[in-house]
Amino acid sequence: MVREMSEIIDRDKLKVPDGGPKASPELKVETLDGVVAILTQVFCPNGHNLVESSTVTFDDHQGVSLLVNDGYDEDVVVVSPFHGDPRKAHSIAFRIGAKLEIACPICKTPFEVLLPCSCGKGELVGLFLSPALKESQVAAVCNVWGCPRSRIIDNWQIISQFVNSEEEWASQQIEVGKSE
Repeated sequence: MVREMSEIIDRDKLKVPDGGPKASPELKVETLDGVVAILTQVFCPNGHNLVESSTVTFDDHQGVSLLVNDGYDEDVVVVSPFHGDPRKAHSIAFRIGAKLEIACPICKTPFEVLLPCSCGKGELVGLFLSPALKESQVAAVCNVWGCPRSRIIDNWQIISQFVNSEEEWASQQIEVGKSE
């Protein structure tokens, strides 16, 4: 049985500012039903497009390829480009809760840690969303295997965020800015 995208993404945990995701045109973020953001390009710190390098698709959209290492095993994990979609393709069964290093599968350069994750176990790492490689335009994902928390940031504003509760969403409705 094939599940529809609306059944896969827990929309109660996917939060967007009023009016839905509104990303800059240079990010090429598409939307589904005016709510779900679809990443069509993701770049490593050296400019490799991690969507173009993927051969795995999710509902006819290429996935995002990431090199993942838990200190014991390493694997290229391809995650869905749909924000909030938990599907991923991988060959190694990492332990739930394992802290990971996330890097580019092409040049093996690790992604930068942006800030602690609200899960309390990991950090959000930044995947660049434009070829300009701006820190103000990233998809931030938790580096703990199994943690679904993530956000899409454009011009230091959260345009889409996947959280575990309404309280978590309310507590994080602040402008994202550079740390000093």
